[in-house]
Amino acid sequence: LGRDRSGDATGVGLYADWRVLKVDLPPCMSVQGALLVLRDIVTNRKWEIYDAPAGQNQVYLNVLSMDRERYGNESGYTVQQVRNHEQFADSAPRNPKKGGVHRALNLTVEEYALDDWVVAIDAAHEMCPVGQCRAIVEAFQTIVRDVVFSPDDAVF
Repeated sequence: LGRDRSGDATGVGLYADWRVLKVDLPPCMSVQGALLVLRDIVTNRKWEIYDAPAGQNQVYLNVLSMDRERYGNESGYTVQQVRNHEQFADSAPRNPKKGGVHRALNLTVEEYALDDWVVAIDAAHEMCPVGQCRAIVEAFQTIVRDVVFSPDDAVF
């Protein structure tokens, strides 16, 4: 699985893998406390293996931060992450995805620059009606605002 084996961290490449994080928050926990819980889960690898058939009914959150480092080895071969719109002139950023959604709800948070992040929300219409999607967008906006401006407030 991804980078979990011995020696995987020394490989050259930009790897992606999926993890299932189960987060239980007690009532009245602060936003900052919730972020620390998430950090602990990731740091200590307290995740589960992704089950694709079961995952179709789960919320999928994909955070794509830009890795600006150039990686390579002594032979001179290097790799660096780029976005499609940086590599291909005809691929404009923020293009809507084409095709169906394979999960009930996809949330993608993508970094285009240090001060430019884009949030895309894709939902399967039959599993997430318009009113529910609007409520999710409002909740997501509240979370982002609270992380920045009210980290000591209770999550719920």
